[in-house]
Amino acid sequence: MKQLNLFLLILIVVIPANGQHGYQLKKMMSKIYNEKLYQQSQLIPAKQGFSFVTAPLRGLNHEIKLPSVPSQHQKSFVQNDTLFVGYTPGDSLIITGSFTHNGVVVVAGDGILRFKNADATIYGDLLIFGTRALVTIDSSTVRFPQSYFYHRAVVMALGAKIIARNSTLDYSGLSHSLLLIDSASVFWENVTNLGFTTCGLNHRAQININGTNTAGEYIMRHNTRATIKNANTVLIWHCIPDSSSLDFSFPEPDTVNHYIFHDSLPGITNLDYIVELDSSTNVMWGLMPSAGSTVNIHNSQLRVIGLWFERPDTLTVSGLINNTYYPDFDGGMTDRIFRLQNTYVTTWSLYTFNDAFININGCTMGEIGSQNRSTTMSSNTFVDGSGGYWWSTDSAFNIAINSIASTVRSERYSTFLYAYSLLFAGTLSAVHQSVLLVAQCSVVSNPVAYDHAAAWFVNISSPDTCFNQSLVTIKGSAFIDKAAGSPLADFSKYRLYWQKTGDIAWTLINEQYTEKRNDTLGIWNTSGLQSGDYLLKAVIYDNSPDSNALEAIRQVFVDPLTQQPVNSAASSLVIYPSPASDYLYLSTFEIFNSVNLYSPTGILLKTWKNHHGPFPIDWLNPGIYFLQFNSNNNSTLLRLIKQ
Repeated sequence: MKQLNLFLLILIVVIPANGQHGYQLKKMMSKIYNEKLYQQSQLIPAKQGFSFVTAPLRGLNHEIKLPSVPSQHQKSFVQNDTLFVGYTPGDSLIITGSFTHNGVVVVAGDGILRFKNADATIYGDLLIFGTRALVTIDSSTVRFPQSYFYHRAVVMALGAKIIARNSTLDYSGLSHSLLLIDSASVFWENVTNLGFTTCGLNHRAQININGTNTAGEYIMRHNTRATIKNANTVLIWHCIPDSSSLDFSFPEPDTVNHYIFHDSLPGITNLDYIVELDSSTNVMWGLMPSAGSTVNIHNSQLRVIGLWFERPDTLTVSGLINNTYYPDFDGGMTDRIFRLQNTYVTTWSLYTFNDAFININGCTMGEIGSQNRSTTMSSNTFVDGSGGYWWSTDSAFNIAINSIASTVRSERYSTFLYAYSLLFAGTLSAVHQSVLLVAQCSVVSNPVAYDHAAAWFVNISSPDTCFNQSLVTIKGSAFIDKAAGSPLADFSKYRLYWQKTGDIAWTLINEQYTEKRNDTLGIWNTSGLQSGDYLLKAVIYDNSPDSNALEAIRQVFVDPLTQQPVNSAASSLVIYPSPASDYLYLSTFEIFNSVNLYSPTGILLKTWKNHHGPFPIDWLNPGIYFLQFNSNNNSTLLRLIKQ
């Protein structure tokens, strides 16, 4: 099953009023934000420019910024990596053969962009705004390379149209976004779709597909229409907003010869969209019920139910489990009437909006998404990826503790704290200008930041047990991954502490000003400690004026030492003389990958790489030090006395 993803649109446009047509274009573009046109939209504060939400849909969570354009242009032109078509009335551009553009493509007004027998690559989004703006793709391949899923989007507003025939749309095989606003429309005929399309239809938008290998998912709202035939892999999301109701049985999924959905059918109230499906395979049914809706589904197989929480309520959701048959289930939700009878649900998903505050506990879901200013707190929850991924966007705050996920991502200006949890597959990533905080988690790979985002990771990976009267190597990670050019704070330092379980005070082990990635965080001297349970704590700090911090705590058991080596591998390796003054010798001719010299507090003083022969130590002050010998299979720690 492809990833099923929702998205949010934030569009920022800067166009001057110079010249008559510049004025008209500015007026036309500003209409996109007209209150009357988008009176059903949920408005949220913008960081800059204009901002609107046409649907609570993820995927298009990044800002789209268009540069200012000059007033004197007679034809299509490129400026600041943006290709403009339609700046002057009657403008058109035909592309044939090989074509590459490194940036956004904008078709506005009555502009026409035609791809005819073309092999085109566009490293950016495609934005089409205008009552007669048109893009045609005929017998062509158009590629939108993506570095990560939902990297690229096609956004259409007003009367914009796309007509694609006998062509291939290549999105690097990844999920991508298609957003239709107002009366925008898309027509596909015999289109090969290399990727998975998430399409949000709003207002009076329409989509018409006749022949495709992968249609994707379509979120139906308002007075929209979807006509799909001879298609494979189709998911139809039926949105059930406030004050609407659905008492319905869906036909068998997979192969659907004919299906129609409109409000003249029995059991459908205040749902104005129309869906027509013919001769299609791998068809799936989805629901998106909102607060205030009434839903009764019976005798059906639902691929996914995505619960919407839009009101500024504080609610708890628990006990929803994927792949469950419900003979008679009332949902247990106080903000809506929701009932399933003799119905099987493959995937549950949950989406929060506005100022909602939702607690999730003990659920197995396919996707959880937080947007606008909402907050989601999850514990003992498993997001298996069968409906997408675990994400936050806008200015939302998402917290997950003692949970399991396949893929975790923060987007736009949101913050996601993923702590004391497991990532069993997929990635941890931060995109746009978001912050991802990962603390004490078992992960497949380290968190990564893209665009202008930041990803924090603090983790103590070992030990689980150790001996007292010993020098214990503490392994883990402490870093902030920040994309180039990001305005967010960077790494400053980390501190390592220990504490006897039950005590209040923490004892400092060391403080370091260099990042560590799956490396030695410090050396813990357990001399004089009693056996029992202890806690180790690593804290990373950023370089902001507030010195923001994130901590990770790991429990460790200290055993009584029955013999005196510094560590268990030390007995076969001897250093001499002891004490030593100028040079240090080994009892073996083995050449180690690296030898690290640490101070008594665990500060790394020097590293020898593939060193052969005696080790010069005449530069050291008298005292006790530690040498860590690293080979392919083990690491040995020995005590050095310098005189």
